[in-house]
Amino acid sequence: ANEQDNRYMAQLAEIPALEPSDFQEAKDYVGHALSLSEEVRLPVMLRLVTRICHSRGDCTFGPVRREKRSPRFSDDYYRDFVLGEGIVGPRVVPKMHRIQHEKLARVEEAAVRRGLFQSELPEGEPVGGLGIIASSAPVGYVLDSLGSRGLMGRVGLLKLGLTAPFPERTVSEFVSSFERVLVVEEGEPYVE
Repeated sequence: ANEQDNRYMAQLAEIPALEPSDFQEAKDYVGHALSLSEEVRLPVMLRLVTRICHSRGDCTFGPVRREKRSPRFSDDYYRDFVLGEGIVGPRVVPKMHRIQHEKLARVEEAAVRRGLFQSELPEGEPVGGLGIIASSAPVGYVLDSLGSRGLMGRVGLLKLGLTAPFPERTVSEFVSSFERVLVVEEGEPYVE
């Protein structure tokens, strides 16, 4: 297979990328992606890998929200720059780029509120001072490996549901609790 790593595309486009680690999260993250997009007013990539797309099992749908809303398109560029400042074209690019970065700066906190990062600290002292960071399908590999070796609850695990923009604060807080950190990922060493 030649599955490309779209996390780099999200980084290049400067948009958030969510990475579910199983079929239940794939369903749940659609709602998270939509609400995050509305909150920060950016497109959000839902990165699905073959392993997640071809997995199957029972999903809990939860309550169905039915909201009566009229569709509307908000053209921030037109409103803020053409009407607001009377400028168009290249002169506005630096200001638009600054606004883009301000929006991205709010993404990690919004992801925390949505529970997109799950940190499991070991009970007592971690075996070998080890913490593991994973996202997407490798989370399943890690959980299987820890379970088969009797290490569940004995090493730390940080599951990243959002990898772009990179959640520096969340990862730094987790890493500071361990002597050694193992990053488990497939494809490119993006998180590492």
